[in-house]
Amino acid sequence: MPKTVVQHIHLTAACNVDFLVTKLCYYDYVYFNEKDMMFKVSKNGCDLPGYIPVNTIRSFWNNSEDFDKYLHNAILLN
Repeated sequence: MPKTVVQHIHLTAACNVDFLVTKLCYYDYVYFNEKDMMFKVSKNGCDLPGYIPVNTIRSFWNNSEDFDKYLHNAILLN
């Protein structure tokens, strides 16, 4: 008998990193946990410990380009 599964996709393996950083990471429903280096996407919000909206984190950086480079390197595990 087949097991039930939760269908999901790993975005970092499914699309171009530049697309993730320049498009998806500007939506208000994308969250990032800097400790775990993990993203969550939810239009219903995210109350998991350590997850902060990406745009909130971006606001603490001097400029968006530097933050985008940081995210790009974080996704690629540089």
